[in-house]
Amino acid sequence: FPFLSGVHMGGRALLVVVGVLMVLGIPLCPAEKVHDMGLGKVVRAVVQDVEKAGETMGVRHHEELTELLPRTAHTVASELHGVDDFLGSEEEKAEREGQKRGEDDDFFKFLPVFKTAVRPGQSTNWTGSCFGTNVATFQPGGKGGVLEVKTTNPRSLLCKDLYLVATPESLYVASFFFHGTHNVALKEYKSSSEQAFVEKYGLQIFEVQEGIIETLRSVWDTYTLFSEGPHMVERNLQFLKDHAAITFMPRPNAEPILLPEDVWKSGDYLGITRLDGLDPMIMFGTGTHTGHTAVALWIDGALFICEATAADPFAKPYWPPPYGIIRTPYRQWMQQAMDADYLVVRLPLSSKSRAAFNETEAVNWFRKVEGLPYGFHNFIFGWIDTPRGNYPAPLSEELVMTGFVLFDRLAPDTARKMWNEALNMRLKTHDLRTFEIIEEAARRNISFGELMSMPEQDSWVYSDGPSMVCDVFVVAMYKAAGVFGAMGRDIMATEQTPRDSYQMQIFGVDVPEMCRRDGLPYCQLLGRYRLDLPGFNTIPPYSHMNERCAALPPYYAHERMCQGATFYQIWVHHIQCTAPFPPKKKKK
Repeated sequence: FPFLSGVHMGGRALLVVVGVLMVLGIPLCPAEKVHDMGLGKVVRAVVQDVEKAGETMGVRHHEELTELLPRTAHTVASELHGVDDFLGSEEEKAEREGQKRGEDDDFFKFLPVFKTAVRPGQSTNWTGSCFGTNVATFQPGGKGGVLEVKTTNPRSLLCKDLYLVATPESLYVASFFFHGTHNVALKEYKSSSEQAFVEKYGLQIFEVQEGIIETLRSVWDTYTLFSEGPHMVERNLQFLKDHAAITFMPRPNAEPILLPEDVWKSGDYLGITRLDGLDPMIMFGTGTHTGHTAVALWIDGALFICEATAADPFAKPYWPPPYGIIRTPYRQWMQQAMDADYLVVRLPLSSKSRAAFNETEAVNWFRKVEGLPYGFHNFIFGWIDTPRGNYPAPLSEELVMTGFVLFDRLAPDTARKMWNEALNMRLKTHDLRTFEIIEEAARRNISFGELMSMPEQDSWVYSDGPSMVCDVFVVAMYKAAGVFGAMGRDIMATEQTPRDSYQMQIFGVDVPEMCRRDGLPYCQLLGRYRLDLPGFNTIPPYSHMNERCAALPPYYAHERMCQGATFYQIWVHHIQCTAPFPPKKKKK
């Protein structure tokens, strides 16, 4: 086996033995016979993996299965799963066990993790899942160049690392099983723009978290979060608990509550959650406990629930059309919410906010925006407030930038709607594609992260009109109705998340008798699970509210500093979330 010359020390004999055993069917060399040779654990792992794979594929005998297996020791060893658990020091095994307990699910593990960027003529290093030390150098030459990667210090005998090397216009795959030097040849640049990008930002190197089989499993597991089915809710509950430290407790009494219409006032806020993948992703990204928002409004003597909504892009729509900025008669809305398996709470405005709420102005404003499409243009931008402080792992500025460019080439209309128009707004340009936007920002010395985090402006009008997602629509109505007074000019509704909106100190405590069974400071109308709102009604509105707020799971710390009632805590929140200066101190 001449190819074994590159295998790290100690692995050569093992590869030969494992390869021969796999090809011959394994029973020729039972595990217990080689236990004294120090390979017993490895062989037992191989046997278990073969049997497991055989059952999965419907093959019950090793002889049948081996007809489907690769015939080279290299491929066999590189595709083994679980063998590395039997190798390495006790500390390494303990570390792996700890990681497994904390990462039992495969949600979103198909996304690669950014490791480093390599600029022409420079070197950089990083730690991989397999090789502890990786040193990369990019040597330009001709119309392209060569990426040289030196790998050392493997964590186990049979591990390997899989990487994606990306530019805005090209994607290369590199798999490192052997220690030593590896070369990844980059073909000639597809454009002068691509070359300029690499010279400024470097080649983007991402590590694939799992092997091919595990990646496919992760795609499927993640899909089940969004797919209507018997286990969708349970899987979303587990995802939120494990990744966002958000727990929903079952309600002992989940009977729906239909409040009489005369209890409702214009401006009453509805916080809504549906455990369907979409809302939990919003919750995971921002720390909110709700994923949707609506508001009550009396129009011409009739009670309506007004909202910004869109059809479910992943499954059969659970909410009937029309979509966009709509109103639905109260009782009809409640029935649709029950059918959709919503969790719903009602948050009435405080006496002060209610006195400021001008119902006539609210109705007039609603009539102007009714029928507008859902606010896809700034869906992302109320969440992203800082260059790096809002991307939960495995997301990163670099992954989002690369992903946006590649996606723009595959689905330009979707890219235009979801981010290109918004990024053009920030640069005051028109009709630039994602890569062109990055180029233009670079010419102005603006990084992609800085561009993404520029605050959205309520005055921006997109190609299909003002853009409002659900909570933005509600806060914008409060602005139009005068809830924030003169300060409303400096509060961008488009910069708020659902959590931001229910944490504003504008609500009152008005819990009807029929709602007090949950022990909440508000009325939960619907839902099998209790809908707690941490930080509810604790942050007084302030100018440029929530425009510069970093927040990462599981603590989403920036808003926790604002949940108390002291001036100091609110001042800390202000200087963290507005730029660049803290508020002026008022004279006593």
